This record gives sequence, structure tokens and C-alpha cells, in this order.
Amino acid sequence: MKHASDIGRLAGLAVGLGIGAALAATPGVASADDLDFQISIDGYDLLPKAGNEASATTTAGDLGIAIAIGDGASATATDGNGDYAFADGTGSTAVSEGGNFDYASATGDGSAVGTGTGSFDTAIANGTDSGALAGGDIVTDASGTHTYLGNDDFAYALGSNTIAESGGLFTNTASSDDIAAVIDPFGTVGSTAYAGEGNFDLAAAFGDILHADATEFNFLVDILPSL
Repeated sequence: MKHASDIGRLAGLAVGLGIGAALAATPGVASADDLDFQISIDGYDLLPKAGNEASATTTAGDLGIAIAIGDGASATATDGNGDYAFADGTGSTAVSEGGNFDYASATGDGSAVGTGTGSFDTAIANGTDSGALAGGDIVTDASGTHTYLGNDDFAYALGSNTIAESGGLFTNTASSDDIAAVIDPFGTVGSTAYAGEGNFDLAAAFGDILHADATEFNFLVDILPSL
């Protein structure tokens, strides 16, 4: 799974660099009155912010890449090295921060993805109002601020209104090597998959109106529909 994530991450970085080079070589692109496209690489915005309806943010020195396409689209790759964030669709959001070499990709109007603390996490959502989260979290409570890492977590949501979450996000638990996947390209209601709060958990939903859950312990598996 780590090798597959690395390959996908490198491919995404290559695509981002290719698009940036093409824009830089295209006269007149940056002078459009209303832009719905922005690329930021290592703290540098390729297009002007004024009048741009899309937002892409990276930090200098982090070697991150952020690409936003669409009215109100937002992509952020900060607080980590080599992170990648891609948002494509009206109101779409991709956040890759708090870890290293994380990959976040949201495609579809209203889609949202995020990777948290930890490294080599992947979150992909493809569909209207779809969402995916992968990695760990930073929690502040009465006893102080605590970091819960999640490494090599993978979340994939395909289809409208689908949600996939892997790792220890929002659970106050370090959780790694978890996989959550929803494959529901023709559904209307949507399905969910949650894997984490333990290590090496797998939750997968194939179809509409399904809810897979593999949480709280290690090596849990929940695949729906069940055989």
C-alpha cells in the first residue's frame, strides 16, 4: 500500500508541475479578469490573487504543491514537507498539512478532503459533496496540547455524498496503516467507511446506503455488503 501511495503521489506532483510550466509559458493567462484557477508551489503563486475566485496556498521551503480549480475552490499544502493538495470543483476544499509527503485530492462540487498529522497519508474524494480524511490530529484539552500521529493512512470516497475516514482524526488516538474506501459511483444517498483508532484496520463499502466501520482495535475488517 505504501508503494502505491508513493506512486500516486509522485504522479500527482508531476501533473502539477506540468500544468504550472504550461501556464507559465502561455501568454495572457494570468491577465484574465476573473480567474477560477490557482497554483502555488513552495510559497509562490503562479497567478495573481486579485480577482481570483480560487485559492491555493503553500509555504516557502516546504516544497509543497497546491492546485485549486473552480469558483471558491481552496487548496492548502502547509506545515509539512512535500505535501500535495488538489481541489477541483465549485466550493471544493483540499487540505494537506501537519505531516510530510501527504496527498489530498478533492474532485467535485462541494467535495472536501484533508490529511492530518503523520506522514505518507492519502485522502481522495471524487463526487459531489464527497469527503475523505486520513491521518492523525492535534487536540488541545485541559491537560495541554497533544499530537496523535497517523502514518500511511488511506481514505478514498467515490460517488456523491460518500465519506471515507481513516486514521486517528478526531479520536485522540494514534492510528496508522488504516484503509477506508467507499465505491458508490451510481448511488444517490451515499455510503460511509471508517477505519482507525487502531492499526491496520480496513473498512470498505461497495454500493449505496452502506456504512462500514472498523474502529477502536487493531486488524479489524468490515467489508460491505458482506459475503
